[in-house]
Amino acid sequence: MKKSIVSLLALSVLSGGVLATQVDVDSALKARNIALAQQEFLTLESNEKVSLAGKILQARIYLALDKTEDAYDLLEPLIKGNSNHVELHLRFGQSAVGMAQKASIFSKLGYAKEGRKAWEKAVEIDPTHIQALENVIGFHTGAPSIAGGDKDKAKAYIETLKKLDFELGTFKLVMLHLNEEQFDSAHDAVNQGIEKMPISSDLLFSKALVHTAQEQWDDARSSLVKALEYAIDDQQKQQALYQQGRVAAKSEQEIQSGIDALTALLAMPEPARANWAKLRLAQLYVMTQKVTLAQELLEEIDDPQGPLKDEVKKLKRKIKKMS
Repeated sequence: MKKSIVSLLALSVLSGGVLATQVDVDSALKARNIALAQQEFLTLESNEKVSLAGKILQARIYLALDKTEDAYDLLEPLIKGNSNHVELHLRFGQSAVGMAQKASIFSKLGYAKEGRKAWEKAVEIDPTHIQALENVIGFHTGAPSIAGGDKDKAKAYIETLKKLDFELGTFKLVMLHLNEEQFDSAHDAVNQGIEKMPISSDLLFSKALVHTAQEQWDDARSSLVKALEYAIDDQQKQQALYQQGRVAAKSEQEIQSGIDALTALLAMPEPARANWAKLRLAQLYVMTQKVTLAQELLEEIDDPQGPLKDEVKKLKRKIKKMS
């Protein structure tokens, strides 16, 4: 017993404080403080690290670090023996869909199918699990039918979500209509939501997206101003600020307002979509002939991929022609 206490105290001293718990790691992950989550995970006792809950925490760290394959390899063997564990299915679904996004064309559909099944199983186990519902709705909204996407299923899951969280469910319904380019339905859904929740930043933001999709720039800006006014956390502020910059870049109007919004976003701690924000700000700088500032921002964009990479190349070519 004495030896155990001494060992525990020694480990505590070496780790720079008291030993972390799984709750501490979970809290750090929810706060998006990945460095702290890693540090605290290392100080967990061995039995906590190798437990099912510990392995799920480690997988969440891998996912946060974009180590998708590590997360998938860790979770995949655990599924069969824990068929009714909702958190396991949720995280495994995230890893599988992450693999689908990175895999070759020959493997994409297999990973996507695994992800969809995992998320649907999570909702089957717990029909009130908000994050599982969000993920499965996102899959059926965005995935093509060949990968298992089903808009009717998305609508059914959205109706379930609306009963649990009207604001979030309405937002997802608007996104589904936008994905289908059903603009009248999107307008109706968001207006019904705002009528019930007139100071919802998320619903005002989604209304701006509907206007943006139809290039109704003034209406989009008006909704974004309100979305920012009623924002209750950094996430809502950041999405409104980014969209203000995007609308300015797309419309080539109110450019200084767009510059101010993106500058404010990038000044915030851990800004969301930082690389895209830098691209949009660079686009606005080019419009105002501030080419040097634009070039500096483009150099800061870390490892662009997909559409971002294409947009960066396009803007670099434009700058070269201007020179």
